[in-house]
Amino acid sequence: MAITEALAASTAQKICESVAPSIIEKISKKIHSAARKIKVQYTLTFQNHLASSIYKSSWIKTIVSKDKPVSLESIYVSLKLNNDISEEFLDIDLDPTKNGGLRYIVSGTGGAGKTILMKYLLLQSVKNCRGKIPLFIELRNINFDNSFELSKNIYDNLKSEAGDESFNLFKVGLETGLFAIFLDGFDEINPNYVEKAMRSISAFSRKYKECSIIISTRPGTGIHSLNDYHVFHLCPLVKSQAIELVSKTKFEQISKSKFLDALNSDLFEKHQSMMSIPILVVMMLLTFRSYGEIPDRMTVFYRQAFDTLYSIHDAEGKESYKRIHDSGLPPDLFRGVLNAFCYTSLCQYEIEFTRDSLEYYVKKGIDITRTNCDVSKFISDLIKNVCILQPDGLNYLFVHRSFQEFFAATFVSRYSGKKPFAAYEQLIRVSGPDVHRMLLEIDRPKVYRKWLLPKLEKYREKIASQTNGAPYEKFQLLFDRLLVSIKDFKLQYFSSRNELSSDAAKLSYMIDPNISINYFSRNLEFSSEDKLLFKDIWDNNISELKESNLNNNKKNKNGRKSIYLTRFVVEINDDIRGILSRSNIDVLYNKYLNIIDKELKNVRSKVEKDVVVEDLIFDDI
Repeated sequence: MAITEALAASTAQKICESVAPSIIEKISKKIHSAARKIKVQYTLTFQNHLASSIYKSSWIKTIVSKDKPVSLESIYVSLKLNNDISEEFLDIDLDPTKNGGLRYIVSGTGGAGKTILMKYLLLQSVKNCRGKIPLFIELRNINFDNSFELSKNIYDNLKSEAGDESFNLFKVGLETGLFAIFLDGFDEINPNYVEKAMRSISAFSRKYKECSIIISTRPGTGIHSLNDYHVFHLCPLVKSQAIELVSKTKFEQISKSKFLDALNSDLFEKHQSMMSIPILVVMMLLTFRSYGEIPDRMTVFYRQAFDTLYSIHDAEGKESYKRIHDSGLPPDLFRGVLNAFCYTSLCQYEIEFTRDSLEYYVKKGIDITRTNCDVSKFISDLIKNVCILQPDGLNYLFVHRSFQEFFAATFVSRYSGKKPFAAYEQLIRVSGPDVHRMLLEIDRPKVYRKWLLPKLEKYREKIASQTNGAPYEKFQLLFDRLLVSIKDFKLQYFSSRNELSSDAAKLSYMIDPNISINYFSRNLEFSSEDKLLFKDIWDNNISELKESNLNNNKKNKNGRKSIYLTRFVVEINDDIRGILSRSNIDVLYNKYLNIIDKELKNVRSKVEKDVVVEDLIFDDI
């Protein structure tokens, strides 16, 4: 049954009222109000947010249904996930309302379906109604640039007009495990506040142990290292899922049938890397209608997707027609402004726009390209004609962030000003593997010459500066803490958000995964005696953890393994410095420097060859 706003409101009220009695007694002990008054306050505080979440999760707009939202459940394709030991899970296994105190992270690349999955899980939790209120929070809307605890920021995000007494209700609800909290889009937090956001979420998780929390993110944000969260990675779509997704997509039937025929043939196998990502499957359906084929390279595909969206016609009508663009710009000039707009906004990590900020960045794009164009008309084209932006309440979002990333990458690849390294650095600083792959596809020689070589040289210099340092000094150059596996009390993963580790991650995306600082976590070894010291640290803290999280063999109602804590943080102190001095970190450090030297030699060689090839243009002159 389709969810209407009235039905969403009614459902929210029933959920809030049905779970109220279970906590009224606890709340009334802490808040001196009559039980009836508490119930009314409590219900009003959360039902509006829940009703809005239910309705917004039930209906979504897609690239092919830009004018009319479609029911999420009518197009949803069940997803699979795995963890770092290759166990496979179904999407329904991640329902955070099943038990109290669950801690999940859902990780996936852009367009893999993280937000859709989070909304689906919210709707399922509403249907199951297990005595918890689901709160759906978009992290990009949380103000981490303040001194408030996350509980206050979340409460403010509920947009309740209730006062301090209702906030006290909220805190008691958190303490009693009343809520299942969905934190969507950690990767959409401004990079300047990521470290603060991680600390805030970590403190919130420790304080409110009874509340279940599920977080979605792209890889490489650092949130994966939170020690009490179990990380799940979205699996790529398989052929049957891609076919099901296309079959459920509301689209012109003749083109869809041809595309399905191609999928059932060998199209999926030829383009498996792109076909494994839901958003790209739908975009391919669009471009297939226009071009009759799918290009091998991702960036060529995005260019074709833009051309399709720019000149999209009503293929479902009796006669095709070309849209008239309000800006009056031809495709090349329009794309130039779009490139500059996306670059300048993404470098400031503006991924959601108010009307004022949208006008500001579009004007910057127009000024940079020196294009004669009206700001409002260009925005109108972005929303109404090209359909790359879409309204979201009072704000504006790209239909998918990969569009903003592609056009930003295109801008910097065409930059010919005086500061090419800085131009690349501004974008790469705030981006992840998806953008790096785009940059290399668009112009690998330029990326190597203008950014990679000077970056790698500078990184090598920092690492070499500590060659003769003590083991713990080498460690602290790279990391500020370590995580230890509970299963075998072996180092499992290092975590730090310092500049050096961030540079290592960027370089590993570009050239060699071994440049990532995770290289050490995979290879660092300790003696049996030192592993016992880690076990002692764990044993001293074990009383703080729930017994249910420690039982690896416990089964839930569906017969699947329960999800448990797998690692814990060890702070660096004198004892740990001693352990590090007895490890093989000195040997690893020298090997690591050799890896960097080898890659530096390869990069220099490629840059030299690229320059020589470019000079061939003078052979006939």
